[in-house]
Amino acid sequence: MVVREERLMDKLERFKQLSDAMPMETKLELYQAEVSELIKTIDVDEEFDDVELDAIALVAIAGGKGRNSHC
Repeated sequence: MVVREERLMDKLERFKQLSDAMPMETKLELYQAEVSELIKTIDVDEEFDDVELDAIALVAIAGGKGRNSHC
């Protein structure tokens, strides 16, 4: 397990180095492509249509703290 975690950390470090060396314009192009693909997956493939949110999740999405909060 320790060896696996070390390999993962090595990969993460290499990814961070690559990301640091990449120009921001390239990053933005890649990120936009990823976001576009995610939106397509959600809209076209209806991947998340069967997700039900409980009351706590709905309050969190709405930005509320709940009835009993004094904040």
